[in-house]
Amino acid sequence: MFIEKLKRLEAKYKDWTIENIGFYIVGLQAVFYLLILSGLISLESLLLIPAKVIGEGQVWRLFTFGFIPPAIPDLGMGLLYLIINWYVFIIISQYLEAYWGCFLLNLYCLFVFASTLIAAFLLLWIPSEFLVFVNPQVFFYSFFFIIFLAFAVINPEYEMLLFFVLPLKIKYLALISSVFYVLSFLGAVTLMDKILMLICVIIFIVFFYDTIKLYLKQKKRTDARRKQSESTNDAMHLCAQCGKSDLSNPELEFRYRNENGKAVCYCNLCRN
Repeated sequence: MFIEKLKRLEAKYKDWTIENIGFYIVGLQAVFYLLILSGLISLESLLLIPAKVIGEGQVWRLFTFGFIPPAIPDLGMGLLYLIINWYVFIIISQYLEAYWGCFLLNLYCLFVFASTLIAAFLLLWIPSEFLVFVNPQVFFYSFFFIIFLAFAVINPEYEMLLFFVLPLKIKYLALISSVFYVLSFLGAVTLMDKILMLICVIIFIVFFYDTIKLYLKQKKRTDARRKQSESTNDAMHLCAQCGKSDLSNPELEFRYRNENGKAVCYCNLCRN
C-alpha cells in the first residue's frame, strides 16, 4: 500500500515535519490578507509567475503563492465567508493530522505544492498567448477540495450542518462538492487552472486508492450478506433449485410441489 510505504520514511524524516500545519497555512494567509488589504504589498508580487522567477530572479514567488488567501474581501460578508473557509480547513486538517499523523499530512500538502510548481514551470515550454501563473483562488479551492475529500473518505458518516441548519452526512456533501468541482474544471479559463485541478485529484487518488478499493470491497460483501439474509430469513418463497426468492426477484412466480411428502418451492423458471 502506498500509505504504508510512505510511513516507512517517517522515522528518517520526522524531524522535518510541521505540527498543526493547517494553522500555519491559514495563519500565513491571514497575514498576507492583512498586508494586501493595507496596501503594504501587492497581490501580484506574491503570485507564482514562472517567467518572473526565471527572468527577474523573484524566487520568493516559489513559496508565497501557496499562502495567498483565495479572496481579498473588504470587511463584511466576504470576510465572513473567508473566515468560515479557514475555520473548516483548520478543523479538517486537525482531524487528518490526528488520524494520519503529522508526517503523512505534511506529505499530502507537500505533494500539492511541489506538483503545482513543477506544472507551472513545465507550461512555460508550451507556446501560449496567456501568461502562465497560478491563480490563488483555483489553488486554494483545489487544495481545500482534496483535504475535504480525504476527511470524507476517512469519516464518511460524520455530520456537518449545511448552511449551518441542515444536518448532512459528509459523504453526501463530498458527492455534491465533486459535482461542482467537475463543473468548475470544465469551466476553467486557462490550461494552468485545469492542470492544477487535475493534479489535486490525482494526488487524492494516489493517497486513497487502496482505501477506496477496500471500502468498495467491504460494501460489496455487506450488500451480498444483506441480500442473502433477506432471501433466506425473511422471504416467503425460496426456490429450492436456484435460490431466488420473492424478495430478491419479485417478478418471478413461485409454486410448490409435493416431493416425498414435502412441499418444495420452485420459481417459474426452474419449474419449466
